Amino acid sequence: NSIVAKNASILMALQLSSYIVPFLLLPYLSRTLGVEGFGELAMLWTVSAYVQILIDFGFFLWATKECATLKDDRVALSSLWAVVLAIKAGIGFLSLFIMLGASFVFAAPVWLYIFMWLSILAQALMPSWLFQGAQKALPLLIFNLSAQVFAAILTIISVASKSDIIFVPISAALSWSIFSFAANYYAYKKFSLVFVKPSFDALLDAAKGAWNLFTVNVAVAFYNNLPAFILGVFGSKNELAVFVGVQKIVLAIQGLFTPVSSAIFPRIAELTKNDMESANIFLKRAITATLLAMGCLALFVFVFAEEIIFVVLGGEFGESVPLLRIMLIGPVLVAVNTLIYSGYIVVRNLASNMKMFFLLISVSALAVSLLLIPVAKSSGAALLYILIEFTALFGMLWKIKKMNNLGGVSGAA
Repeated sequence: NSIVAKNASILMALQLSSYIVPFLLLPYLSRTLGVEGFGELAMLWTVSAYVQILIDFGFFLWATKECATLKDDRVALSSLWAVVLAIKAGIGFLSLFIMLGASFVFAAPVWLYIFMWLSILAQALMPSWLFQGAQKALPLLIFNLSAQVFAAILTIISVASKSDIIFVPISAALSWSIFSFAANYYAYKKFSLVFVKPSFDALLDAAKGAWNLFTVNVAVAFYNNLPAFILGVFGSKNELAVFVGVQKIVLAIQGLFTPVSSAIFPRIAELTKNDMESANIFLKRAITATLLAMGCLALFVFVFAEEIIFVVLGGEFGESVPLLRIMLIGPVLVAVNTLIYSGYIVVRNLASNMKMFFLLISVSALAVSLLLIPVAKSSGAALLYILIEFTALFGMLWKIKKMNNLGGVSGAA
């Protein structure tokens, strides 16, 4: 499909640029802030990841799916746009108290967490779901890339030593606020949207529609960020810095797959609605291609792990090399898990059946983390990451089979 291929290419460019820019920034921050300062920043990123999922409220998938079916209805799309912005803004302002609480718990400068909160809120209000659902990926590339580059430039200009760490979130907050506003204004003009005051019923319907995805996303975010969070609680800032430095590289590898899944999702949603068999075949081929591509990439990084760590993080992060090699199977598992979840469970409206499953993984991961990480520290965090992803993969396949809806996924995975 030419539209899918075009959007996949644009989103791939977006994802590459959104990781290339931070990757160019990461060596600067790790060397300028030092291991301890980078550890402080790592804790901030870890807490922020939880808040970001909270504000999104499942709209990344739910609103994208709704937009894919409503994109030709200006009035309905306007209502959806207003509802999503209203709910995200409301949750966003409430989440400020979480960030303030975290700053006190971790004895960190309160303004560090306030400016990071503002950055998270601005990113959440970016109408990415609208551009993806309407399969108009180019504007999304322009606005996101501009925000990334501008934030990076401001960071390099303002951060010259460890004492300048506050300017990292300030730079991000300023940049994302500007370009998030610009993106919404462009969407308002491009899609001929109208301002619609969200009714209570519309807000309630949207919240109900996204609720199952939200609860699943909260559970998934909880166990995804758990290794770093527990390591931050029981380990030193240096140990956290070593682990999170590797985690950033692993997330960059995972991120290469995100544009592919984002472009595939609307297509699978459309096929599932009209032709279930074609949707299964499409998903099976996507999983097979993903295993091959991500597997080859992981092998390359494994071989050149020492060189990659030195270039990206610097000589002080030598302890990160074995962690990187341990964690490399993770991005392969995450890519397959993403396809199975979004391309099968979400489009078939089975997310409500998965809530207890992901909650169980979260509880189990927490129990294991409290036993493993205080003893094994960063190595324990790396092993926990891999264990979680294996559990999610085989657990989802078992759960789908139990629901008698395995279909094309079983053959693919």
